[in-house]
Amino acid sequence: MDISLRFGDNPLELNRKSSVDDFESFCDHPYNKGSKIELINGRFVLMAGNMSENHQRIARRIMAKAENYLEGKPCEVFYDFRLHLYREEFGLCENLYEPDIMINCDTNRLKKNKIVGVPEFIAEVISKSTRDYDYDEKRINYLKYGVKELWLVDLFDNKITVHANGEISRYTFYDEVHSVVFPDFKIAFREILNAVDKDELKWYV
Repeated sequence: MDISLRFGDNPLELNRKSSVDDFESFCDHPYNKGSKIELINGRFVLMAGNMSENHQRIARRIMAKAENYLEGKPCEVFYDFRLHLYREEFGLCENLYEPDIMINCDTNRLKKNKIVGVPEFIAEVISKSTRDYDYDEKRINYLKYGVKELWLVDLFDNKITVHANGEISRYTFYDEVHSVVFPDFKIAFREILNAVDKDELKWYV
């Protein structure tokens, strides 16, 4: 995807492979503030799908449920916050992500404007424009680096895929999904379904 963004005082060279330092300098430039961008295999990828109304409705409701659940607990939920995966045997991941929802339980992972390490929980709301990254590249790295629980929430295909403890569980927007890692954290996706625009959903009757 071509993106009208700037690198320092010059247009971004889209065809060259960029480093983590390139990426962070790029994102910190005032011209690019507020843009959701990820570094994937040396490429700058604009996460445009999170601008859609349904994406916002779903992510906002998951965020609210997580905040209510975590009240009084030592963990914290983050929305569109930068993640630099790190695991001792792999080192720092060459990619930088901004998951839709993260739950982090170790304040030592919090660095300037990002989490460095592996959060306990990630939820990604699938968008048409970036679904391949979520299902392939990002999913593989989340699990490789040791994210304990990953939810892939796909309204277009009516499925919520949960990866936890090396197992995969599958649900639909008619189901209530219970967290594996966080006891008593659950989301009734039928309530979310009631709140979204269903005009573009081929499966909904």
